[in-house]
Amino acid sequence: MKPTLIVVGFSGELKLLELQARSILKYAPGAFEEIIYVINEKEENAFKAFFDDKIAAALGPVARIARIVSGGDVAKAPLTRTDWRSQQSLKLLAAVFSSTRHILILDSKNHFVRPVTLSHFVGDDGRMLVFRYPLNPRFRAQFENACTYFGVNSLPADFLALPTVAPFMMCKESTMRLVELVEKRENQSFHEYFCGNKQFTEFYFYLAFLLSRPGQLDALYADSPRRHVTLFRSMAIDPSAVAEQLSMLNDEAIRIFGVHRHVLERADPQIMDAVSKEWERFGLVADAQEATYFLTPDLIRRKRWFWPF
Repeated sequence: MKPTLIVVGFSGELKLLELQARSILKYAPGAFEEIIYVINEKEENAFKAFFDDKIAAALGPVARIARIVSGGDVAKAPLTRTDWRSQQSLKLLAAVFSSTRHILILDSKNHFVRPVTLSHFVGDDGRMLVFRYPLNPRFRAQFENACTYFGVNSLPADFLALPTVAPFMMCKESTMRLVELVEKRENQSFHEYFCGNKQFTEFYFYLAFLLSRPGQLDALYADSPRRHVTLFRSMAIDPSAVAEQLSMLNDEAIRIFGVHRHVLERADPQIMDAVSKEWERFGLVADAQEATYFLTPDLIRRKRWFWPF
């Protein structure tokens, strides 16, 4: 069965979600069993209105498999915070809403730039495909905290981790077991516990849980070429770093491109021009004038905690 696509979004990234929807229609119209948008907002009306007016239209016929889920419904309580901690928690908690075993998590900043099918996400043997790489040093402490939590004692020196950012493939059943374990141990909701502990990040928390089950990681995942390129916030004033990343888009294996909204907010002219040309190259915008709409960020901010990108 095809995977479920889950995107946790908020009103500060609506234009990026619209661009993502365009890319789904163009490059992934039959890739997903369903698409679930989780609203990480206390006030949801603006998000819902934009979805009805813009995102659904951009999805075209794919909109029939798309639906919105309230962040409060996912958290099983009204959201008291809508920051990065909440976003990370909701990515894991949303698994229960999936009708499929395999789930692709995307951020609003991710969009497809080449055709994708089931074969790009799940191998012939049923395992999810992932590009693994050494532990990200920026999150080593969070990974070690998660390993301590789940009783993972030692790993080989050449251990290759799962990604720290979307796109991210995860297993519904494993994620639900993770949530159940934490809620039983802590005697509180997963969302309340996770949001109150900055010592974890969602995907390394999930990874440590899998590692606590011998053989589980290799049973669920198989190696894959790198499929994505992302311009993170750390590149917002570094045109040379951006150029290096953009050159990777020439690799036919790359299927997903991402532009962090803080790159757009900084609006370096050289970087904006380069991004615009890539969007035009892959048919996501007709020309530079149309690209300007998506390059102009939504003027909504939220409190930043510790995300270093």
